[in-house]
Amino acid sequence: MVGPLESEATQSVTIPQLITDPIWSLKLWPVKVDLLGTTFMIPELPAADWLHVLMRDSFYLEDLFPGLCEEEDQSIVDTWISEQKLGIPELWDVSLDILDTVTGRPWYVSLRIISAAQQAWTTLGGVLVREGVDASHISIAAWLDAVFSIFAERLDKAIFSRFLVELDVDPTVEPGDSLEQMEMSRDMFASFMAGQ
Repeated sequence: MVGPLESEATQSVTIPQLITDPIWSLKLWPVKVDLLGTTFMIPELPAADWLHVLMRDSFYLEDLFPGLCEEEDQSIVDTWISEQKLGIPELWDVSLDILDTVTGRPWYVSLRIISAAQQAWTTLGGVLVREGVDASHISIAAWLDAVFSIFAERLDKAIFSRFLVELDVDPTVEPGDSLEQMEMSRDMFASFMAGQ
């Protein structure tokens, strides 16, 4: 069986299989959500639109669903909530399922890569531009692929190994919990691309 490609920097680091569906990296796809007998659609959105929601300081899962749907669909969901036909726990489950789907990896892995990217942005942002990674034209899954690849190539082996350990821990998150626990350790990227 063929394994993942390895850079010289990661040859001694075992990279877990984090990708659940590579199809989402190939192009922009709409997302269909079936809920209470109604089908909702989130249009084909580039990474920049997803990141506009996911990189906010006060990010709420409701910003994904129904927040990325048409206004009419948002009104339907809001009515269901007010009429107690739909609870917040169910709404959170839908949003996390959407994240699982569009990022092609578990939602908590995606949020941690995004958190790490934000922390390393002073250096990472320029690398993404130089490498031609345009978040306004590619899928969120492809953007995450690019960021992860840059981390794998440029982080010190010890830091990258610790990053991988934290990345794949499945958290227990309840509605109302802060998503700050998805953030990576603040000191992890202090040496990002040191000496590069």
